[in-house]
This record gives sequence, structure tokens and C-alpha cells, in this order.
Amino acid sequence: MIPVIGKVWSILKKYNFVLPVYSNQKYNSALKKIAAEVGIRKKLTSKGVL
Repeated sequence: MIPVIGKVWSILKKYNFVLPVYSNQKYNSALKKIAAEVGIRKKLTSKGVL
């Protein structure tokens, strides 16, 4: 089991515990938004941290 916080739990429930699959371009775009929101200043991609 992995403990999850409330926001993560609501996202998992929204997608019935099956998360959608995105292209690398959409995935990288989402990573960029998440990084900005949580204050990560490094460039993130699907290949790792640059």
C-alpha cells in the first residue's frame, strides 16, 4: 500500500484509478506546469531532469 494525500486521492477517483496515457509532448507540458506550481526550477522532461 502507498499512502496518498487528499488531492491525489481525488484525482485517482476521478479517473476510476486508471490514469490516462499521454504523448511525450503532453507529458512534458504537464511536468512543466507541475514543476512551476511546486517551485521546482530545473527543467523536467520524460527523459529525466536536465
